[in-house]
Amino acid sequence: MRSKNRFYLIGIFLLAMLLLAACGGSTDSDDATTDSTSTDTTSAETAVDDTTEETVVEEPSEPTEIRISYLQQFTDLNPFNVNNPAATGVANGLFDTLVRVDDEGTVIPWLADTWEISDDQLSITFNLRDDATFTDGTPVNADAVIYSADLFQDPDLFLGTSILTMTGWEKLDDYSVKFTFSQPDVTALYALSQPNTSIVSPTAYEEMGTDAFGINPIGSGPYMLEKWEPGVEVVMVKNPNYWQEGVGLADRIVWRNFQDGAAALLAAQSGELDLLHEQEPKDVPLFEAIDGFKVGGDQTGWYALVLNTRIPPFDKLENRQAFAYALNYDALINVGFEGYGTPADGLIPNGSWAYEPAGDPLHQDLDLARELLAAAGNPDGFDFKVSVTPQPFRSQLLQIMQNSLSEIGINLEIEVNEFARHIEILREDHNSANAGFVVQQNLHVDPATWLRLYAGCNASVGMTGWCDENDSTFDDLLLQSTATFDTAERISILHEANVMEYEAMVVVPYVFQQTLYAWNADKLGDYHTTFVGGYNYLYLQPNE
Repeated sequence: MRSKNRFYLIGIFLLAMLLLAACGGSTDSDDATTDSTSTDTTSAETAVDDTTEETVVEEPSEPTEIRISYLQQFTDLNPFNVNNPAATGVANGLFDTLVRVDDEGTVIPWLADTWEISDDQLSITFNLRDDATFTDGTPVNADAVIYSADLFQDPDLFLGTSILTMTGWEKLDDYSVKFTFSQPDVTALYALSQPNTSIVSPTAYEEMGTDAFGINPIGSGPYMLEKWEPGVEVVMVKNPNYWQEGVGLADRIVWRNFQDGAAALLAAQSGELDLLHEQEPKDVPLFEAIDGFKVGGDQTGWYALVLNTRIPPFDKLENRQAFAYALNYDALINVGFEGYGTPADGLIPNGSWAYEPAGDPLHQDLDLARELLAAAGNPDGFDFKVSVTPQPFRSQLLQIMQNSLSEIGINLEIEVNEFARHIEILREDHNSANAGFVVQQNLHVDPATWLRLYAGCNASVGMTGWCDENDSTFDDLLLQSTATFDTAERISILHEANVMEYEAMVVVPYVFQQTLYAWNADKLGDYHTTFVGGYNYLYLQPNE
């Protein structure tokens, strides 16, 4: 199995982002033969008439196809609403962004073939290519970019405001736009490479509206949506009018939904799948036993519970600490993850360029946990409910927690919710659960982004609204971290925010995990994930 640790490059990458300025068979036949001494023209004509040409007709080749599994269901493909790895992967094929990040972490031109950054670093002017069109035939131009910016900066859409520092966007001419910022933002270009800042067809969006567009999305990407049956499969076909050569090499991409990893494994063993992400550690030997398959892994993120500090019992720090010290971390890592992980010591994982331990790794200390329960006024423990999406592996991890928590009287109730309801509980329905199961898989490569997403108090740009929304100290630190171009200073500010969160225990990480994936190497070659750990299918040429 191959493992990678590419994220140390990000410090250089993020600094470079805002400093970069891009200036862009022949056919054989048998000869007719006659008797050369013959003077019978009729005979000669007959000989010529009987001559036939043998034509070789090539059979049409079968369309090339990549079959991908996904476990987390999604019901919306509006790029401004997608928020799980599979939906993000699909959106990457359907939509284009102004810039993209390549496999080395470099920001490269995409719909914008050049850009200029102002001397004060408070604006970026993008010059668009003029040969890109949406799949409804309308042009990708400045009007489309401005229309899309209105959407991806809309705090009322699911993901909220995409770039907090971005304060204005204006059309300069038909193929030029300018974005302005409240402060220098080293993460701006990176943010503009993500699916949630995609450029959409204004014509299609206006005609359909937000909800309908999420069901029948229209973008300018290398693929178009052919069929989507939520909970079953998504089928994408190559965009015949795509402007960029060498992208979208397979004719079809078929995404199949499975309820759990075991069902996906069976499909792979039966030859029905080519690429699988989010695989369970226990299945690694079984994938490696499939003829032609390989397994890879990126240690890029963490698993955690986010705790609802607005309601009891986790409104008290001592109860949050008691929960953390009651967990059996050895069992979680060695049984739950089959050893594919290390104890967490903060919310910036050890694969990140900004990694510094926020403290000692969390460990089990039942005596200390009991003391904390007594200090909180509930020495006999407490009950609490956790929302989790319907994936057996996640419920199994919670069951391991149940076993250790029960030793000090803490009763963990597992509530399985569909993804949309799970997110609703985290973001809006603050009284429905005491905790939520969350996973950071490094789809947002800058720590400021995921710290804000999971631990920030601004629910309009984050996943939860469970911390003290009146305390902006943490969020202010994250903004500071994006305003400086000095990598050492950024690391120092991010470390301060990480320590603050680790001590507050609004989010309790319990493992830095390896995200495992399996693929048919005979068909797909030497596969690896994208620089940010996502599905990397756009450049794959399948071998049939």
